Amino acid sequence: NIFDYADSATWDPGSQTFFYIGKGYGGRPWKFVSYSAVTNTWSHRSSPSWFGTNERGHGYDNNAIDPVQGVFYHQKSYAGEVYAYDIRSDRWSMLPHVPRTYFGHGEALSYHHGLGGLIRVYSGNVHLFDLSAGKWSQLAEGLSMGEYHNFAEYSDAVKAMLISGWNQVLRKINKIYISVNIKRLGNAPVSLASHCSVVNT
Repeated sequence: NIFDYADSATWDPGSQTFFYIGKGYGGRPWKFVSYSAVTNTWSHRSSPSWFGTNERGHGYDNNAIDPVQGVFYHQKSYAGEVYAYDIRSDRWSMLPHVPRTYFGHGEALSYHHGLGGLIRVYSGNVHLFDLSAGKWSQLAEGLSMGEYHNFAEYSDAVKAMLISGWNQVLRKINKIYISVNIKRLGNAPVSLASHCSVVNT
């Protein structure tokens, strides 16, 4: 089941296609799949060269998309690596490596349209990859959210993103504004993490 511990898939409005990368437990292989609303068909897409074997990891919240440029992103667990798939040209490329050692198990990645880049969350550390500048910067360190099962969900309506997660800190939530201000919100009334909830912004 490639949807084990899966928090998000992505939708490309240009091609009317759903994209997802994930895997099951243990040594099960990674899978790259898509669904076309135009043809009403699922496809098992070619595995990129960076897919490893016998790796730990799941889909988690590691899939993201820039719907304006038509680029699908996937963050590889335990590696500090983020890959970009240009949907129109059917080509993969790798972004610069995530700085320092802020990577591990169950990270989150999401496109923040208001900031023009990717937000990456892991263990209370938040980074922004500026797509125009082509580089990472750190937005926060040590936020109260724990180590894994993080999530990051963007709302274009309010130009802000909710971030949180982890097994033991399930109700604490933060908000990233277009001003790059990060605000701690009140505790959620239910548990929030990629393994136990769905957050729809």
